[in-house]
Amino acid sequence: SYHSCFGNFVRGPGTVVTYIKGSSARLPGGADSPLTSPGSDSPGATLGHNPLGAYSTLALLSVLLLQGVSGMFSIDDVAFDGPLAYYFEGDYVDLASQWHDIGWNVLQGLVALHLAAIAWYQLKKRQPLIQTMWFGSQPGRESDHAPVGNGRAIVIIAVLIAVLATAINFAPEAPSYY
Repeated sequence: SYHSCFGNFVRGPGTVVTYIKGSSARLPGGADSPLTSPGSDSPGATLGHNPLGAYSTLALLSVLLLQGVSGMFSIDDVAFDGPLAYYFEGDYVDLASQWHDIGWNVLQGLVALHLAAIAWYQLKKRQPLIQTMWFGSQPGRESDHAPVGNGRAIVIIAVLIAVLATAINFAPEAPSYY
């Protein structure tokens, strides 16, 4: 949707600071901004992610990318070897394994923080985030932008599957120790 595109929900640091300070009713763009919710009763309610939630989303996606890339080059010396770990040796594999371990701990912390924030908005601020995520909308807070069709998502998934299948096909065979 319009509000899930990075260019439409990620705002500058000044907007985040304003939102954190509680002046979120004065988000950039005024009352007709695509950020703010037209018929909302809570000040500063936004369509899509709020300014701080956008940075949380970017952090989660960045750490997930770090996990995926570092995991492909990691070896844990017990049971799991990344599919591309045999292209490199020594220090690079050790560094990738170290980043993979650190990334796992950071990812757990970010997920816990994200769940705590959802609970806080749901219970303390009385914003039905869970229901909105489940149903895809909230009465009185509909966007003026038409939903994006499923065709784009299907094409993106097909391309990702093709890229993954190609990467798996060209990955080297793991050495046999037996």
